[in-house]
Amino acid sequence: MPADDLQHRSQPDISYYPDITKYTKRTERRLRSEKLETALHHGLPRYIESPAAWTSSIADSPDSWLYYLDASDVEELNQAVTRFQGTRTPLSQISRETFPLPQLSTKLRAWSRNVHFGLGFVVLRGLPIHNLSTEERVIVFAGVSSFIGNIRARQDQGGAALSHVTDLTGTHPAAIGNPAFTAGPQAMHTDPGEVIGMFCIGIAADGGESRVASSTTIYNELALQRPDLLNTLAQNWVFDGFGGDPKFTERPVLFVTPENRVIVQFVRRAFTGFQDVPRSSDIPPITEAQAEALDALHFKGVENSISIRFQLGDFQFLNNLNLLHARDGFRDGEGQKRHLLRMWLRDEEYGWSLPKELKDSVQWKRLFEMNNADQWFPLEPQVKSERFNLPSRVE
Repeated sequence: MPADDLQHRSQPDISYYPDITKYTKRTERRLRSEKLETALHHGLPRYIESPAAWTSSIADSPDSWLYYLDASDVEELNQAVTRFQGTRTPLSQISRETFPLPQLSTKLRAWSRNVHFGLGFVVLRGLPIHNLSTEERVIVFAGVSSFIGNIRARQDQGGAALSHVTDLTGTHPAAIGNPAFTAGPQAMHTDPGEVIGMFCIGIAADGGESRVASSTTIYNELALQRPDLLNTLAQNWVFDGFGGDPKFTERPVLFVTPENRVIVQFVRRAFTGFQDVPRSSDIPPITEAQAEALDALHFKGVENSISIRFQLGDFQFLNNLNLLHARDGFRDGEGQKRHLLRMWLRDEEYGWSLPKELKDSVQWKRLFEMNNADQWFPLEPQVKSERFNLPSRVE
């Protein structure tokens, strides 16, 4: 976009934290003053039938997504950790082969299939972690995750395969560019990668519930109520690179695959900025239609979400392509600090075929261009700039 066009367009009144009043007024204003499309474009279907098209009512039937590890599962995991440590194999070499689970592996592959082709998420509960060291917790998380998705994405340019999601505002002076590393709420979003794995090693004194919502359900509701917003989501959006290379990228937020699967991939702060890292002023701003669509994803997601309160030792695996997730704000206390380990995964057997715009994007290629064996596993929370001489902010 030419510089003179940039001067005549301004960013809509929208921030990282969704505001229901602003959203409602923007919707009313656009319905009143614009002739909005009623037909779907870009080959978008009117309705998508899928096991992943669930609503908040599944909270009443946790047997479909919450699984308890039994005593034999726990024993097998503990033995696998001890065996792996005894071989002195580097953490980067953790795989199904180096962390064998002869019995539990069958269950894990079934749960992986459910993540990819069922509801889209599972929670595994019942592993005691009090007697596990930090390294042993990383080992068991990486080992279990390898059966959900055997390829790990890197989470920074140095090749870290794992992040510590915890409040860093009191311990690191860097500008916080990502709400994941604060105690505040996170708006509905997706992470990079195809599957996100979380392992709970610390819980907050209050709050911090995980919220999960079906993108397919949101799609079907918008197709019925506001097809124009689906058209907007399926057009190119300008994703802020926040001073990186490239400065910004363009692609849709929404895709529907030939298999009739909904894919939504976005992070809200790429369009709004966050706190000390505002949206770049020298790139095209988003439009009023995009601002409304962004809020619609959030509020429709919250309306249809289930809330999950992590327990120590919980594993959570989400299909990051067709589920949105969010987090409630929380308060840590003495001896109570919310702390999750996070990995981004892809499975060679069950992984989806991706749209070209997503698969060929710079960001996606960077995720998986490093072999598992070249990755590393930080055992403590770490700001990227401390290790890789990056700009002093947390992303």
